[in-house]
Amino acid sequence: MGSLPSPVACSVLIGLAAGAKYVGGLLVLPYALIVLICFGNRESIGARATDAGITVFTAACVFLLIEFPALFQTDKLLAGTRFETNHAMAGQDIALPITLTWGTFHFRHSLWPGLGPALTILGLIGVCGAAFVAPSKRRRPLAVIVGFAVLWYFAHEITPLKPPPDFARYMVPLAPLLVVLAAALIYETAEHWRAGAGTAVAILVFLVAAIPAVWLSLRINMGASDDPRKLLPEIVANATGHIAVDRYAGNYPRMAFWRGATGCPAPPTQQ
Repeated sequence: MGSLPSPVACSVLIGLAAGAKYVGGLLVLPYALIVLICFGNRESIGARATDAGITVFTAACVFLLIEFPALFQTDKLLAGTRFETNHAMAGQDIALPITLTWGTFHFRHSLWPGLGPALTILGLIGVCGAAFVAPSKRRRPLAVIVGFAVLWYFAHEITPLKPPPDFARYMVPLAPLLVVLAAALIYETAEHWRAGAGTAVAILVFLVAAIPAVWLSLRINMGASDDPRKLLPEIVANATGHIAVDRYAGNYPRMAFWRGATGCPAPPTQQ
């Protein structure tokens, strides 16, 4: 990671990630920080600072290149930025700030039921120890993954934006990072115990630990044909009286109910 191609390649990927979804830009923060830390190598602080600077600059250039048309529509750009900022700060429907969740909401309601207890615990242990048990040549990449995983979790835990019923989707990018860190920890530990056994041990452990997550995925997909959202349009069409529809129920004309459109009764006022 001390040569020029590595930070440039990393920064291009970060810029592409930010262009696809602005939160992808968070990647640049842990990389720029971790790259300044020396893990047993002899690189000068100047070389590491140069790597970090190249990464930040190139990522910003790639992002601006992707978003270039938006630069000529400043009103829409600023309006969209303000909307997303206020959305993240205020929450949606039910606001759940970290002062209420104590930083454990997504752990208890997203990661634990989604990955299963075994994978979640292994992932947390990997976050705490993977970068320390690995040899020096792999410490910095693992530390970058750890930094981004921690940043991603708390960025979504601090904001009150945790809209039900599908708030777990915000933790989807975190799941593979936890798996990578846990696998690295198991591999390195097994290699210290017996050289050449790391790969087999890591695969075996994960085959067992992933059983709850695989079973849950099968249960969800097997019931996909019975998705109640397919029945919603008919139910709404034949309903009388006041109607309340979940935002994520898939009924796109739903906002008409809340706006009191013609032919749709307005929601009752709060008593």
